[in-house]
Amino acid sequence: MNNNDFLTSPNIRWYQLLRYQIPLTMLILLGLLASIIVFTLTSVNARKHDYAILNLASQLRIISTSLLTQSKQYQENAPRDYPTYYRDLKMYAKTLNDQVMAYDKIIQGLKERKLGVELTGLDSELTCNWDKQSISQLDLTAEEWFNFKTGLEIAMGNNKHEPKLEHAATFILNNAKSLKNSTDLLATAFRQMMQIKLDTLILTIKILLSISVIISAGLIAQFYFRVQKPLQSSLKGLDQISNGILEYRIKPTTNNELSILAKAINEMASSLNAIFRLTSQVNDADTVDDTLQTVFKEFNTISPINWTGIFSVNATRSKIKLDRLFSDFESHLQEGQEFDFNGSFMSEMIDRGKIKIINDLSSIKEQLPDSAIVKLHKLDKLNSVLLLPLTTSFKDDSVIVFASHHLNAYDKEKSGLIRFIGNQLTHSFEKNVVMENLVISAVEGLAKLAESRDPETGDHLLRMSIYSSIIAQQLKTNSPYADQIDNRYVRDILRFSPMHDIGKVGIEDSILLKPGKLTNEERTSMQMHPVIGGDVLRRCESQMNLVGHSIFKIGIEIADAHHEKFDGSGYPNQLSGTDIPLAARIVALADVFDALTSKRPYKEAWPVEKALDLLEQESGKHFDPVIIQAFNDASTEIMATYEKHKHV
Repeated sequence: MNNNDFLTSPNIRWYQLLRYQIPLTMLILLGLLASIIVFTLTSVNARKHDYAILNLASQLRIISTSLLTQSKQYQENAPRDYPTYYRDLKMYAKTLNDQVMAYDKIIQGLKERKLGVELTGLDSELTCNWDKQSISQLDLTAEEWFNFKTGLEIAMGNNKHEPKLEHAATFILNNAKSLKNSTDLLATAFRQMMQIKLDTLILTIKILLSISVIISAGLIAQFYFRVQKPLQSSLKGLDQISNGILEYRIKPTTNNELSILAKAINEMASSLNAIFRLTSQVNDADTVDDTLQTVFKEFNTISPINWTGIFSVNATRSKIKLDRLFSDFESHLQEGQEFDFNGSFMSEMIDRGKIKIINDLSSIKEQLPDSAIVKLHKLDKLNSVLLLPLTTSFKDDSVIVFASHHLNAYDKEKSGLIRFIGNQLTHSFEKNVVMENLVISAVEGLAKLAESRDPETGDHLLRMSIYSSIIAQQLKTNSPYADQIDNRYVRDILRFSPMHDIGKVGIEDSILLKPGKLTNEERTSMQMHPVIGGDVLRRCESQMNLVGHSIFKIGIEIADAHHEKFDGSGYPNQLSGTDIPLAARIVALADVFDALTSKRPYKEAWPVEKALDLLEQESGKHFDPVIIQAFNDASTEIMATYEKHKHV
């Protein structure tokens, strides 16, 4: 999985990824820290302003107190002559004038909300913001000062050079207390305002610190649950897998890169487990069908499969045939179907020995409309295929096809894993296919030997085997016996039905080749050929069992019971109804139909209509009515086979 896969995952959004969350978290923490620093610096600077304002308020209090003190002293020591008066003009009058100017300048600055640097001593002019209480008290104090200043000017008279100092002192003593009280109230209002600001500052800092602590604790918790804990879980999973516990699965608890890591580890474990199980089960499989079903089951843990099949190339490399198929639905393709091989992409793929993946079959339906793969798309609605070449040491070229209903079902990055699986399958198919073909070919040779001793038949085995497989296929599609029949069963019917009379190899020529009617003793001897045939195939089966295989089960049933009748009047064991193996009931009908419609030395071939009438008459007697119905339902295909291979 590449880096971009994180962003394209349908279950993960970019903001859930650690690569974004961690830098974003760092930015948030840095932003919060910067906010605290800026707020603290701003608050400290504001406190400097507050201290300057409080200092001015204190100066007003000092001035108002000083006015009272100096005026009282002056009144107590008021001059009684002009020399003393002129002396006080330079002292008391000057001090009084300075104090009035200072008070007035401060109160005007406060009133205008702008305090110059000459008042505060700061580097720049200070613009003030007051609360309602401070503004209200400031207005009262300013009004009090305006009245006090006006009265003082009146008391001092119009002569600026020789003011009435004694009158001024008396006025101050009578009115300055009110001014002092108002000034005290203003200072108190300012202090309260500054205290509120200080409390707000402290509360804000506490809140910011609390938020920082909460966020930090949350981040620590998130780190534990979203990073540390999932990472520990992944490490534990890797440890379990490394110790061979491939069934162990990590449970993803997050939705970030670590969840993808956990899923990747789970997929790895699942793939390894599937490979080991596949290798073990494939090596233990007795037949190609068992191998194919095992592959279907185990490969589903790696990639989705709805259909899998094996195509083999014929000797002339002109056709490719569907030898085996297994699916989780009823496929429209049938085993034995052939398709053109030359010029197809299967040909190129086998020659190169490379895996081929097509994740949208609609893209090739115009290019190769009649190919097997496009048929899968058109008939079975499959959209993705994975083709894996299997070339055995016997140079038997085959292709195993995995198909899914989903688009884009197969990941090309898993080609190495798929190639490994292909190597395992090649060995298994080689082992099972070669063994089955060799053994069955040998027994088929014996069956043909028996046929060659009976001059009555001309391609009888070919016709009746095809008839039998057509009937079986029809029963598989729609009948009460459908659950007993699968592709393997149909295939076994096709290849073992020719062995139905293999027991005739044990019948003496004098009986088998007798042109006339058989005596009762001869007929009894002839009726032993099912027993002989069953015994022959049982010996073959026992030999196969010794090497872990089972091949001839259906063949034994056919050889044993193909002369039994549904009503129990047949031979050799007088079985009846469903006690007769289904395969034997199918072959019995196909055998009789071909015997009736074929020319023999002692008779002409019956017309098909006459043969069909007899079959209907024997429904429920000689033949199973369900199989008669299947025969009728498949009559079109049966008659096509009859016309192609008839012997009349």
